[in-house]
Amino acid sequence: MKIGYIDAGCGASGDMIVASLLDAGLPIASFKKELKKVPLAGYRISEKIEERNDPGIGHPRPARRFLVELSQKEHGRSLREIVSLINKSGLDAPDKKKIRAIFQRLAAAETEVHGTLPDHFHQVGEIDSIVDIVAAVVGLRLLGVEEVYCSTLNLGSPAPATSLILKNLPVRINADQPECTTPTAAAILTELTSFQLAPAFNLLSVGHGTGSRNEPAPNILSFFLGETIPAAKEDRVFVIETNLDDMPAFAYEKVFQNLQKAGILDFILTPGLMKKSRLGQKLEVITKRENLGQALEVVFRETSTFGVRVRETNRIILEREMKEVKVRGHRVAVKIGRYQGKVVKVNPEYDDIKRMADAENLPLLQIMDEARAACVSFKCRGGAPPSLKLRRTQYVPSRGRRCNPPSPPLVRGDVTPPLHKPPRRR
Repeated sequence: MKIGYIDAGCGASGDMIVASLLDAGLPIASFKKELKKVPLAGYRISEKIEERNDPGIGHPRPARRFLVELSQKEHGRSLREIVSLINKSGLDAPDKKKIRAIFQRLAAAETEVHGTLPDHFHQVGEIDSIVDIVAAVVGLRLLGVEEVYCSTLNLGSPAPATSLILKNLPVRINADQPECTTPTAAAILTELTSFQLAPAFNLLSVGHGTGSRNEPAPNILSFFLGETIPAAKEDRVFVIETNLDDMPAFAYEKVFQNLQKAGILDFILTPGLMKKSRLGQKLEVITKRENLGQALEVVFRETSTFGVRVRETNRIILEREMKEVKVRGHRVAVKIGRYQGKVVKVNPEYDDIKRMADAENLPLLQIMDEARAACVSFKCRGGAPPSLKLRRTQYVPSRGRRCNPPSPPLVRGDVTPPLHKPPRRR
């Protein structure tokens, strides 16, 4: 699946968004053909490369501009006129729906700012703004983008309508800068993108778009076109971190017990050297959003810390499936992990293995191997690759006891091998 990521840390405008898509490889011929489907006359589009200041690298950077040249001065249009124009166009139905939604966001914001009905836009009802919005929607479709993510927006000194459109979204305001994000761009980005970290992807191309201003700060918006990593499931998790240097070792047992009760995914304790050469530990807790509050409460109540670091991050995991197999008459849960449709991990659940080893009075590792072998046998009946090569393990019997029968075949190849090598019989 193709995805896009927009870096709007320097601000955004409608023409900057379109320019970045063109710079990322949007075919201009197909692009112009789609724009002609909208019954709108009196304009001509063009593109060119210009340089913009970038103090971060010490010299100007090239970026693409998207220009809409009007043949005559135009008056703004009402929301009703714009909706009618879009409905009459030959654009695809999904594109029409997105374009109407963007203009409705703009209309709602202007209605609240000016205290009037949305019967007339100001600048956003003019031809260039209509072209920018249509071009952004059409451009993403032509690039084959299915999902778009966006960084925190730099607003500079925002217009009232921009602030309303971006309510409850991550923004950065700098009173020392002019307006950096326009209402048109705000409406486009809130409708078409998600304001969160993008999942891991293979980068295909990068486009840099710029506007008309050349300021000391880089007036550039970047668009990253990528393809998600196949057969990898991704979700969002939170990581809680804190450094501890004044807790006795035995106190961590209670911490871990309560964290497990709180439903966290995992935790780890890493030893390290703290300030003043004190030995300490770094506690890391991984949890889903819904369990974040409970996990924080446990950390603050059960540890000596006065503060924690919390960050949200992506987690890539294998496709998982739980199966049950029978080993020596006992049911054992087994977790199967697949990558690109192929089994790469087979792990019996430790609690079941331990319980069975105690019940049978057998080594835990022997039961682990037998459970893996039973899972492989189960997979073969379900359609495992015929090329699997099997081998057998042999165990040395204890004195005074009968020899246990040989373990079932164990797989070698795309399934995890045994945890140990059995001793040879002498």
